Amino acid sequence: MRRQKYRIWHIKRKVMLIAYNLAFTDEGDEPLACESVQVRLDDEWQWLEDDEFILIQFTGLKDKNGKDLDWWENDLLRKGSDHSCAPIGRIRYDEQKAEWVIVSRSGGEFCGLAPAYRNGWAKIGTIHENPELLK
Repeated sequence: MRRQKYRIWHIKRKVMLIAYNLAFTDEGDEPLACESVQVRLDDEWQWLEDDEFILIQFTGLKDKNGKDLDWWENDLLRKGSDHSCAPIGRIRYDEQKAEWVIVSRSGGEFCGLAPAYRNGWAKIGTIHENPELLK
């Protein structure tokens, strides 16, 4: 079983942080939701409430040597080396297919994540840190 890893985007401070402890809530028929998370901020441990962060999940993708590939939910990827016309895609989890995929700005699907890695897609940022790349 693979280990789940998360990080968070701190909405107010606009920084990416490692999520250490997550508190989930299960309310009836609703899916699990992360209601708070513990982070290391300003050299101290702090708990953030769900309106202070956006939870981001690690894709679990590894390179050919078994090392974690630094690809996370909502990362932005570009195919090829010609940046003037290369398509930009965003990583998201497709619930129906039960897999990570790359989707276009318009929402159309490019491909699954593993084939994208093998076919030269490269990470160029995140939707939180680099929103200008989506324009």
